[in-house]
Amino acid sequence: IDVLPLKTYSVTRGIGKYSYDLVKTMIHVDRVNTYFLYNVPRKLFDHFQQDNVTYSESAAHPCDTDSLDLFIFTSLFELDFDVLPEPDEIRCKKAVIMYDLIPVLFWEHYIACIPDSFVSQYFTRLAFISQFDLIFAISITTKNDLVDILEIPNEKIIVIYCGLSDTFLI
Repeated sequence: IDVLPLKTYSVTRGIGKYSYDLVKTMIHVDRVNTYFLYNVPRKLFDHFQQDNVTYSESAAHPCDTDSLDLFIFTSLFELDFDVLPEPDEIRCKKAVIMYDLIPVLFWEHYIACIPDSFVSQYFTRLAFISQFDLIFAISITTKNDLVDILEIPNEKIIVIYCGLSDTFLI
């Protein structure tokens, strides 16, 4: 699992919090499978320490994925951070979590306001979506947008709703 959002401006925002909570819960609940975490900030190493977890501060190299069952990108859209392998370099099945297509849907409020280099990165990464074996959408709306706008086959998309962080529990 690539957790790049934990190393970017997203760490204090929704995608960072979602990625952290998802991975933390997965490794807590599932003690049978082995997890390899990439792009983990050094300050968070202790947060993911378990017998079935290996973590690295750096990005996955394509040869790291030879023996994996599945590689998950928690976000393709950490723009200006070119530390992710491209999906076609991954040598196992690959999945991505998609949160929304808001920049495409509300072009004038998002894409039109950012530098051209970011626009180019955004659309390059958006084009990668069709290369994934599996896409996790966080809502039915996101799933429908992926089908309607990007023409992703319905059967490649699974909706996984957001959970509730322990920080909100009394």
